[in-house]
Amino acid sequence: LRAGRAAHRVGRSGRGDDRGGVNRKRHRLDRLARAIACGFGVASLGDSATQPVPTRLRLRAADSRIVVDAGQPFIEQYGGADIDAYRAACQWTDWHSRYEGGGAFRRIEAASEQSDEPIRDVVPPLFHEAIPGPRPDPTSWAGWRR
Repeated sequence: LRAGRAAHRVGRSGRGDDRGGVNRKRHRLDRLARAIACGFGVASLGDSATQPVPTRLRLRAADSRIVVDAGQPFIEQYGGADIDAYRAACQWTDWHSRYEGGGAFRRIEAASEQSDEPIRDVVPPLFHEAIPGPRPDPTSWAGWRR
């Protein structure tokens, strides 16, 4: 995941800003009525040892199909901060989406511990199929180019 294979990858540069030397990044992703095949995850968010401040992510999915490879988390967070800081930094809101594949919903690798949050523990519950269905082939779509 850290090699940039997630659909949305964010890492810390180690540069500060004028707010106390902390680089506070915030990202928002809206996935509305989409079919998304991410393979290695939807987001991979990391910070640096020099600035262990988790990147904040607010993601909203509605009426979407989100597919990741078996065994991969939908979200990965890693770095030098406390595990509770990573939990608080990510907000995922869903409305009638379908999740396929994956292992954990969220994987956190913090300074002192690791945690895999199972998809069955997400509140409110998400519709999940452990085995991904067939992925669409865009080469047959009108106007599609590689």
